Amino acid sequence: MTNSAQAYSILASDGWLEFNAATWGVTPERVHVTRDGKELPALDTVLYIDRTGGVRMPRLNPYLPMAFEPTPTQSLARITSQWLSVTQLFAEQLHERRMSGSLSVPPTVEDIRSWQWSHYHVTPRYTFYSDLPYDLDTADAGVRTKV
Repeated sequence: MTNSAQAYSILASDGWLEFNAATWGVTPERVHVTRDGKELPALDTVLYIDRTGGVRMPRLNPYLPMAFEPTPTQSLARITSQWLSVTQLFAEQLHERRMSGSLSVPPTVEDIRSWQWSHYHVTPRYTFYSDLPYDLDTADAGVRTKV
């Protein structure tokens, strides 16, 4: 992973990784997942390795930072297929490296099937927020009719 790729999340910054290492006694490891040695599609993330060599989420981390880059395409089906292929590889890595506890993915991740297919218990853990005052015109039509 290049330094420019680290810009995808503050949770992937060197300072945040150093904080987690010093505070929780874990070793952060940047992970770059690709298929068949190709450059794209790719998933960049960070894993935290504990003293036993297993993977775990450090406390106070809302989620693991993840950046997905598909091949150049406008096809939603192709992008979805690429997402599933690299996240399946990532889920396999978690299993091989003994993931313990829970894993939280970013709120931007909409498709968690790869983790479900790998027998991980996956549930939403997010709090959504909106700027106030809330503009009811931006709400879903079904919500507006019920209000």
